[in-house]
Order: sequence, then C-alpha cells, then structure tokens
Amino acid sequence: MSAESKEAEYRRHAGSLMVLASRAATIADKFRLLVMAHDWLQLADKIARLKRRRRESAAEHRDPIVCDHTHASEARMSTNLRD
Repeated sequence: MSAESKEAEYRRHAGSLMVLASRAATIADKFRLLVMAHDWLQLADKIARLKRRRRESAAEHRDPIVCDHTHASEARMSTNLRD
C-alpha cells in the first residue's frame, strides 16, 4: 500500500470516527471516539511529513547527480572535439 493511500485511509478512519462521535449517546463515548479520530489524524500527518521529507531528500540528491552527469558528459564531448 502506498503512502498516499495509507494517508487517505487514515483520514477516512478519522472522519468515520468523528461521525460516530457526533451520534454518540454519552460524553464519555464522544470523547473516546474523538481521541481515536485524533490519533488517526496524527498518523496521517506523520505519513504526510515522511512523504514530504522523502521528496525533499530525493530532490536534494537528484540535482547534484544530474549536474555532475551533465558536466561530465560535456567535458567528455569537449575533450573528444579537441582530439
């Protein structure tokens, strides 16, 4: 299961629990359901942060490699042209 689908699933669980909380008969039941919804949202937020960090990390690592390959390729081409 992808991170995107996990995040969406966790948010759906939270939403379902909030609906149940709105229909709960007692304050204690509402509280328990809202705490569970909050926990699901925290998990979804954690997944979102991890996805963002991975994207940022991949972008940081990707740029120098692309630049190095581009420069190396250009250097080889200019060397070949001089020969």
